[in-house]
Amino acid sequence: MKRLFLVSIIFFAGKNLTGQVTHSISLGPNLGLGANFGNSAKASIGGNFEYVAKFSQVIGARASIAYNKFRDKADEQRYVSFLPVRAGVQAFIYQDIFFVYAEGGIATYKSSNPDPALTKFSWSLGTGYRQPLAQNQFLQFSAWFNYFKHNPNLTYTWFNFGVAYGLSFGKKNAPKE
Repeated sequence: MKRLFLVSIIFFAGKNLTGQVTHSISLGPNLGLGANFGNSAKASIGGNFEYVAKFSQVIGARASIAYNKFRDKADEQRYVSFLPVRAGVQAFIYQDIFFVYAEGGIATYKSSNPDPALTKFSWSLGTGYRQPLAQNQFLQFSAWFNYFKHNPNLTYTWFNFGVAYGLSFGKKNAPKE
């Protein structure tokens, strides 16, 4: 009986909290530029998917998955690629239009070398701007810095610049009277 009571409280509290959350998803291409390996690698065309749950006027939680593949400038067959899966916090600086965020998670590294794929901790810091298109639709412009430590002697850092189409859904706070 205690378990049923506890589950009921969690269910109704969770339902009440998530009923006030505004959700958004966005999907689009990105351009990656190697920061500490940019002299040896070409720019990367990749993609990313983001989910944001906005809990208040200022703070939300986020999750993202992205992909970047950097080809060697001297040899097209050589490459390094990253598949980061991260979660973090997003702060809305001005309404739902300007935001900054920090994420941490894992990234899978692959290369043209015979080395096996490697999955390690990775983080990013970013900012963005959302241009409203229609009700519940927006175009998002973002820029973010990525960090991946391959081993004690090798760290990869790169910048991404992205454009994404997004949708928002869920309850918004009622207008103040």
